[in-house]
Amino acid sequence: MKIVFYFTLFLFCSQLCFSQSFVGYETDNFNGIHGILVNPGNTAYQKNKAEVNLFSFGGTSTNDFFQQSVFDIFDGNFDITKLNSRASNENIVFENSEVVGPSFVLDLDPKKFSVALFSKLRKISNYNSVNGDLFLSIENNFPNNDFDINQENFHGTTHAWGELGASFGHILVDRLINGNEKHLLKAGVTLKWLRGIGIGIGYSNNITGEYSTDDTQLNLNGDFSYLEKGIQNSGLEDFIKETSGQGVGMDLGFSYEWQTRKSIKEDDRKEDYRALNQYRLKVGVSVLDIGRIDYGNAFLKNYALNGPITNNAFESAANFTDILNDYLVIPSTEGKLKIQLPTRVRAEVDFKIKPFIYANIVHNQSIVKSNTLYNNYVTSSTTLTARYETRKLSAYLPITISQYGTIDLIESNGLDVGLGINIFGFVHIGSGSVISNLITTKNARANTANFYCGLKIPISYNILDK
Repeated sequence: MKIVFYFTLFLFCSQLCFSQSFVGYETDNFNGIHGILVNPGNTAYQKNKAEVNLFSFGGTSTNDFFQQSVFDIFDGNFDITKLNSRASNENIVFENSEVVGPSFVLDLDPKKFSVALFSKLRKISNYNSVNGDLFLSIENNFPNNDFDINQENFHGTTHAWGELGASFGHILVDRLINGNEKHLLKAGVTLKWLRGIGIGIGYSNNITGEYSTDDTQLNLNGDFSYLEKGIQNSGLEDFIKETSGQGVGMDLGFSYEWQTRKSIKEDDRKEDYRALNQYRLKVGVSVLDIGRIDYGNAFLKNYALNGPITNNAFESAANFTDILNDYLVIPSTEGKLKIQLPTRVRAEVDFKIKPFIYANIVHNQSIVKSNTLYNNYVTSSTTLTARYETRKLSAYLPITISQYGTIDLIESNGLDVGLGINIFGFVHIGSGSVISNLITTKNARANTANFYCGLKIPISYNILDK
């Protein structure tokens, strides 16, 4: 019955698209723009003369309700209603997608200075304290029976925006000590112009009610607040001309390399030294997504849920807000809407075990708290990656530990295991969850699906004459 389905779907807002991150690939020294996007300190001392990114997509979807898999992406008969589920009164959904459009990296002065220009489209969804039991009951045709509703402390945000950015990297220190070891310190900054595409926000302290099969109506009590703002039309011309939200953003980053005499000789091949990894240890720290988007005046509709909604109302309404406007009290408030970017700190340590073999650890820590209204956040996680890397071929085995990892690790954390490759710098494809998706069971504590792919044109440094 549509009456309950629409209402629950609106509350759940399950954005099960496959979205960001290039898990594993972002550790590759031959990843060009993707290394700069996670740390502007990587801009200088590039391993290629130049690079043109044609297109790349990365996405991660995490939830503790539906059992999803990266293989669902390629399933032409994918149906969310047929997925296994673990419902509770406080389910979560996190979705993060990123499309990197035409982008360019150029090593202007290999000894000092490099620049990069990029374009991106991004979308992040965070939904917390979702009543999964309610959603599951409806998907199992529970409307054939009377049932009660109890939804507490729900809040969720979906935000989509575009970025045009310029990154600048500079070598601060390039020092040889006693002829035995070398210290290389790089710094970088990325400046971004932000264009808001649209945002939807919903939250509620408490919603209670019951559904009656006798009169086929839903009786509700409680509160619900809802806001949406964005570009009304979807065409490219409308996106360029129409004013929605705008803002500026910034990334900051540093990268340090410790090079020993042995590590330098290990890569003493007949190639330009700039195309080689001569370090034994590399450490990077960056602060990403500093800034906000200003959407101007926006109306927050505060609904007092204190009346019945009939099935006929759901059948005839064009969308869910039409039902709220017709049946419920709407005291609205107006104010300036400013959306903070999902600021995070990223720390990385990369160790060269032997030529072509690396061990990497990356930690992402969200600065924005998960219960912050009107803003998105990224899930904090730690990724360990074993990597085989050359200019012609790289392969990655990332293991990510997070609160919502698929495979049970300890009481409060789980892990996801993936696989990825980079072929001649032209094609990269992988998943941060493909292996864990293969071995997970219907009793998995949480579910993560990650996938990425892309095409580039790298311009390499020359192989030296023997």
